[in-house]
Amino acid sequence: MLVIKGFLIGMAKIIPGVSGAVLAISLGIYDKGIKAITNFFSDVKNNIRFLVPLGIGVGISFIVGSKIVMFLLNNYYVFTMFLFLGLIMGGIPSVYKNICRKRSGYIIFIFALISVLLLDTLSDNNIYVISNSYMDLLVFMISGLIDAFGTVIPGLSSTALLMLFGSYDIIMTAISEVNLFILIYYGIGMMVGLILVSYLMNYLFSKYKKKTYSLVLGLVIGSMIILFGRVIGNISNIYELMICLLLLCLGVYVGKKLD
Repeated sequence: MLVIKGFLIGMAKIIPGVSGAVLAISLGIYDKGIKAITNFFSDVKNNIRFLVPLGIGVGISFIVGSKIVMFLLNNYYVFTMFLFLGLIMGGIPSVYKNICRKRSGYIIFIFALISVLLLDTLSDNNIYVISNSYMDLLVFMISGLIDAFGTVIPGLSSTALLMLFGSYDIIMTAISEVNLFILIYYGIGMMVGLILVSYLMNYLFSKYKKKTYSLVLGLVIGSMIILFGRVIGNISNIYELMICLLLLCLGVYVGKKLD
C-alpha cells in the first residue's frame, strides 16, 4: 500500500500544477512522513519500514511514470487531470475534520487560499538553457531545493515552481533519460530542502496542529481552484464532460479508499 501511495505521489509531482504534498494529505500519509523524517533516529526501524517502501514507489513513478504521465498529458490531458483532481478531493473531508474552527483558523484558511491564487499568477514557462558552466551545477541544486519546497509544503506545485525558475524541462528530461550528472546535484539540493522544510512543518504540526490544518486546507482548495480553471476550458463536448465526471468520481472513490 505504501509503494502504491508513493507511486501516486510521484506521479502527482510530475504533473504541472498538481502538488504531491496535497495528494499525500489526501492519502493520509503527509504528517506521518514529516514525523518519520524529522524524528528518524528516535525510531529508526519503524521509520525505515515506512519511508523505504514509500520512497520505492516515488522512485518507480519517477523512472517509469515520467514517460507515462507525459504520454497521458500529451494525449489525454483533460482526463488525466480530472482523475488526479478526484484523488485530491477524496481526502479533503479528513483534512477538514482537523481544522481550527475559530476566527483565527478561518483567517489562516483565507490567507493560504489567496496566497496560492496569487502565486499561480506569477507562473511562467521560461526555459533555462544549459551553458556547460559551474552555474549549471548551482541551478541543478537550486532546482532540487525548489522541488523540496513544492514537495513538502501543501498547495505548492513543484513543477509550477520549476517552470517559474525555468528548469522544469531540463529536470524532466534528466529523470526520463536517467542523466546521473544532473540528477546527483539535483538530488543533493532536494535532500537538503526536504530536511529543512520537514522540520518546519513538523514544528507547526506539533505546536499549532489545528491552525496548520487550516493553512493546509486553504492551500489544497486554492490549488484545486487553479487546476479546475486550467482544465475545464479544454473540454470540447458533452461526451468528454461525462467521461471527466466519471474519472473525477473514480478519483474521489479511490482517494477515500486509500485514505
